[in-house]
Amino acid sequence: MVNVNNWADYQAAYAAFLRNSKYGDNTVKSYLSDLRHYQLWVEDHQQSNSSLEKILSYKALQQYADDMALSGDHTSGINRRLAALRQFSAFALDQGWIEENGAAKIMNRKEAEDADRILKQYGEYLKEHGNSLRTIKGYLGDIGEFLTVINSI
Repeated sequence: MVNVNNWADYQAAYAAFLRNSKYGDNTVKSYLSDLRHYQLWVEDHQQSNSSLEKILSYKALQQYADDMALSGDHTSGINRRLAALRQFSAFALDQGWIEENGAAKIMNRKEAEDADRILKQYGEYLKEHGNSLRTIKGYLGDIGEFLTVINSI
């Protein structure tokens, strides 16, 4: 029986599943590393007593992906981590640990979409904090120009 509050139990059961499913050693190591990365993010961003259902919800996973994009992680790395979490969530659903697979709704990221969504969120943040429309347009324009230069390198 897997202890609902113990990531080590989840990881051990998942590792056994991956090995029994004939995944290669490198894939198993990568998937477990990606799961540990998400675990650390969860510990920093959610209550420690959150249910696995909440931890693997669409909302939590989308925030995780957004945070990785904001931190400058490459889209390919974000997509690899999301693939690992989709696989883990499907496993958790099969095990009866969760009732809904929120990760199944998470799509792979595209660099332009990430930038556009993040800029929109930042604009909303600036507006909520009382910045003028002129200031918001200036900030977003400067950031957009910066991203264009960075992507052209």
